[in-house]
Amino acid sequence: MLKLSQTKNLNLIVTVPIIGAIIASVSAPPMQKAIGRKKTLLWAQFCVCLPSALLQLFAPNIGALVAGRLLHYVGLGFISNTGPLYLSEIAPAHVRGRIVGICSLMFMAAGILGSTVVWICEKLDTDLEFQIPLGVQACLNAFFGLLSFFLLESPQWHALRAEYDIAEFILYQIRGTNTRLAVAEVDDYRRAFTKVAASPSSGGFFEILSRTNIKRTLISGAFMNFEQVSGLIMVGTFATVILTQAGVGDAFKVNIFINCLMFVGQIVGPYLVDTLGRRPVALIFLPIIAGLNITAASLAVAGLEKGSGRSRAIAGVFLCLGFFVTIGYGSLSWLIQTEVAVLHLREKSVGWSQFWSYITAIVISFAVPRLANADALNLGARVAYIFAGTNLVALVFTYFFLPETKGKTFLDIQAMYDTDKGGGHGPTMPDLAASTSASQYSDTAKR
Repeated sequence: MLKLSQTKNLNLIVTVPIIGAIIASVSAPPMQKAIGRKKTLLWAQFCVCLPSALLQLFAPNIGALVAGRLLHYVGLGFISNTGPLYLSEIAPAHVRGRIVGICSLMFMAAGILGSTVVWICEKLDTDLEFQIPLGVQACLNAFFGLLSFFLLESPQWHALRAEYDIAEFILYQIRGTNTRLAVAEVDDYRRAFTKVAASPSSGGFFEILSRTNIKRTLISGAFMNFEQVSGLIMVGTFATVILTQAGVGDAFKVNIFINCLMFVGQIVGPYLVDTLGRRPVALIFLPIIAGLNITAASLAVAGLEKGSGRSRAIAGVFLCLGFFVTIGYGSLSWLIQTEVAVLHLREKSVGWSQFWSYITAIVISFAVPRLANADALNLGARVAYIFAGTNLVALVFTYFFLPETKGKTFLDIQAMYDTDKGGGHGPTMPDLAASTSASQYSDTAKR
């Protein structure tokens, strides 16, 4: 029987596979550019995720299991690079937040399913304890891979290759009876990519860090990194350990409830960013998240004993924190990286932001146990003070740099930066009406 609960084995199983996602963040952009979004998703599901899931399922030892997880994270990295980009390119601007939010929603659903299956299987005293969850994982890989066959290719990917007729045909199928909107969107593509073709370009990966593009690259990737240091890892990956240490009775059940509330938050959040806007959601919920982190840390400082009122209170704080983190960050991190990135460099920008997000995740995954665990610095939930500080940094960043992109097409966003209206603070930015499709969205809404 594989000894998965040993500390060194858990470190290998949880942390090492993230290296696979880092590899994918560098490899996915050129593959997407070469073969498109749909084929990249199919390749990730059938050539990487499914074989690696089977390798984990039948792993004879820890080394094989870690290798399988490493490969699996390569596939997941390709999917997480490609999925949000694809969804943002087929979504109408006025519902882009909700459409891109499907990515995080599916991750939350997977978390609930995974936690539930593990909870059901934890009493088994054989290898079936981990083989059943891995078998469920393999079945889901095959299922979603088959669904991907029915996807249409991204119209924006075709437009970037000057295949406007194909892009228009795909948009006709996506937009249904609203053919005027499809024509308007293709017109936007022509205007945007004609301008790109007329501009000098180095063509290399580090074009995203050129003097012209670096501001948008850094802003687009910021929320992915802020999410990693928001307290998410405390209420997600290490919730069971920290709550057990805090004297909470059945910490694993609490963890399942946290996942359920995160799922609900991921339903509410994208709706809010499409109705209230990106900046209001961040400016409202980031202070709440910081306050909850301070509350959790303060309860820990006051002292926690098993079954005590403070222990029950910290469990409640963790439940609230899971809910609000997914509203404040889960609804924005995937969305902002696809909206603010330079139009013709979006694959590279998304790869860049996710690369640093995974680096941050590795650092946090190593740091939190060494700060919180009883056999290390023994801070426990007091580590939340650190996350409160990083949330306040994110709040200041949002106020000064995050633009409002609610309801704006990619051409409108480009025009904002071309006219130097891409800053965050100050008066409401004017509706530049740069795109033909923006007026069509407005007309459709009125009708």
